[in-house]
Amino acid sequence: MKLPIRNIFLMLFAAATLYGALASPPAPEQAAVAAPVLSAHSESAIKLASAQNPSYAPLHELVNQYGGLLTYNRETDTIDLTVSGANFTLLLENGTVLQNGYEAPGDYYLQDGVLYMNADQFKKLAAFSDLAS
Repeated sequence: MKLPIRNIFLMLFAAATLYGALASPPAPEQAAVAAPVLSAHSESAIKLASAQNPSYAPLHELVNQYGGLLTYNRETDTIDLTVSGANFTLLLENGTVLQNGYEAPGDYYLQDGVLYMNADQFKKLAAFSDLAS
């Protein structure tokens, strides 16, 4: 069985290419340079906010102060609050507050298993619920 010279040349070229690939593995890629991003829900932002602004209070204390009711919904990962007969919800996954079908940025954070909320924002939500009822 005679092989044409062209086929022999292609087989030798393929063998040399494979040998070259095995003998010299590719150089590792440079690792991406990651810069820390400060978001509203990052640990450093939370510590900075609570250290500089003492107006954050545990959520259960705020609810008790206004005579409200607090329930945690495991299915939706939300905290449902009732203050003065009106309802609003803390969407924990998004970090927002849902009231009357509208989503607003939430000013709360979770630290050591306790949810802290900005007392001023809670007062506004409670006042809005008083006006709505």
